[in-house]
Amino acid sequence: LAVDIDRDLTSQYTKNFPGSRLQLADLAAVEAGDLANWVGRRRIAGVIGGPPCQGFSEIGRRSDGDPRNGLVLAFARAVMAIRPAFFLMENVPGLGDERHAETLGAALGVLADRFEIVGPLTLNASDYGAATSRRRLVVLGFDPAKVASMGPSDLTAPSEGKRVTVADAISDLPEPTSVDLDELPYRPEAVPS
Repeated sequence: LAVDIDRDLTSQYTKNFPGSRLQLADLAAVEAGDLANWVGRRRIAGVIGGPPCQGFSEIGRRSDGDPRNGLVLAFARAVMAIRPAFFLMENVPGLGDERHAETLGAALGVLADRFEIVGPLTLNASDYGAATSRRRLVVLGFDPAKVASMGPSDLTAPSEGKRVTVADAISDLPEPTSVDLDELPYRPEAVPS
């Protein structure tokens, strides 16, 4: 299951993950019961997400009043409704700044009753094989009744090796083609507003 509000940005999701379900919805407005219905009787191993970062990013306005900042708490509530064995949340390092301590603390407070929390930790995507030097704040949580204990060392980067460049990652791709989003064969399920 994937939940996102943006039809255009998710246009290829069902093509890339044909066995999955895409719900077009505002996660802040989704009720816990709806999430439980979408998941059904499946036992969910993990919930992985990255709430919007614009209000926390060092680039841009960093507005404390950005309504998307509330999606950090919405993510935590979604995790609690789904009850996975683990969750992983990523965001920009700015979410860990003192000025956003209340936002991050409220989300982690919701999760602390069920999950052991590891982090927040700041990691660099290039240490994990991504063709970019991109620092990310990561919070891992696990249900000790479902998963063996984890700690920061479980998120440690693999052994230092050659960094992947953009050329390494995409030099063998074919030339791009133009796509009309309205002609795509996907049909995500929309939730009425």
